[in-house]
Amino acid sequence: MPVDKQRSFGTFLFALALVSCETAYRPTLRRLDPVGSNSTKVSSENLVAYVEEYATPNKSERAFDADLAEAGILPVLLLLENRGKSPYQITEIELRDEKGHALKRLAADEAASQVRRGGIREAVGWSLVVPIVTIPLAAGLSAAHTADVNSEISRDVKRKTFEQENLNENTQRSGFVFYQLESDRRKLTGLRLVIQALNLETNHLISISSPLPHVQIMRD
Repeated sequence: MPVDKQRSFGTFLFALALVSCETAYRPTLRRLDPVGSNSTKVSSENLVAYVEEYATPNKSERAFDADLAEAGILPVLLLLENRGKSPYQITEIELRDEKGHALKRLAADEAASQVRRGGIREAVGWSLVVPIVTIPLAAGLSAAHTADVNSEISRDVKRKTFEQENLNENTQRSGFVFYQLESDRRKLTGLRLVIQALNLETNHLISISSPLPHVQIMRD
């Protein structure tokens, strides 16, 4: 192989390794503690809720390997525990602002689509380190890699999303709920998570409200 082609191929392999490392998504396998020291405990009747925000880059990256607030998403870790003998239907999980308005709740697919890194930016980025002759091949491989990363993000977000199903007696369920942050919001001050549940035996509707802490949102 001619020296110039060897150099081009070597540079291409280096670039492939570099971009693959930078854009890899590494879902955490650790078990997040929904009843840790940073969570807020609130209850009504026999239903207990533990609530914790994951707004800071540190916490968000520990859970998702991505800064979700930077993507305009607020993840809230929720554990619901039914300590009674009557099942509950979870009818609503809302994040309300100071005026009582509900922020948009994001389904797992919507949250994942906003977290996804890449697309055209990553493919174009190859041209900075790859010789012109290899750009078409490099861009194709970069697009395939990006698709793999996006798939992994989608699977990870879905696995960690709170399943809003009936909560039977003496059971608990935990997971994340995701909300769209307003573009001008810089603090969580005034936000509160409101959970409404129907006791399926007494037909009594209960409401649990948990204010979020005064945390700064780090956004560009």
